[in-house]
Amino acid sequence: MAGAIVVETPPSTVAGIRREPNGRHQRVKHARHAGANVIKKRYADNWQAMVRLGARAEWGSPLGILYLEGALSEREASAGKLYAEIAGKYDRLHGFSRRGVKSQAYEQSFGRDFDEVEHARQSGTIVAYESRARKAKKRWLKVQAKIPNDHARTIVEQVCLYEQPIASADVDDLARILGHIAGAFGLRDGEAEPREKKVRQLGAKQKGDIVEAAVSALR
Repeated sequence: MAGAIVVETPPSTVAGIRREPNGRHQRVKHARHAGANVIKKRYADNWQAMVRLGARAEWGSPLGILYLEGALSEREASAGKLYAEIAGKYDRLHGFSRRGVKSQAYEQSFGRDFDEVEHARQSGTIVAYESRARKAKKRWLKVQAKIPNDHARTIVEQVCLYEQPIASADVDDLARILGHIAGAFGLRDGEAEPREKKVRQLGAKQKGDIVEAAVSALR
């Protein structure tokens, strides 16, 4: 990807370092592309124009915006998308109603609305269904184990499922939680897929191309 990548500077003991109101060291963020702020503003101001430039809808979501502005790494943003995929698959295979969320990853993972159990019985694939349901539950419990409390779950689902912005004070917590999820599922920066499951990354190279197109359009 063109330009610099985000580098998270470790806490320093030098006097004068910026701190959060609670005294915690602030995480230093560096823009990974010269046009990152430009493309972020274009998403906010004129989404249809960005679509004509070839932008993908997920980059206009709060998760995508946090990635574009450097608040989340590629690994963390991919973990957010994975969370939505796991939630969708778990809900469908365990008979839960489709949630009223905006996440495309959730919608694609949930799939069609139909009785999965009855379909499996009629088609003679109940054993295969039960295997898929067990796997979906195992992954759901695994991802939930990385979320420490109800507030943490709220901010994760607000961004990753409901595509709603969160308070700036919660962004660092979101990044840490998504980092734990990424670690649990083997997601790494720059990889097209984790060790456990293929996951479509947000497309760093393609994102860079869109940034270049957006900047060029403003000239």
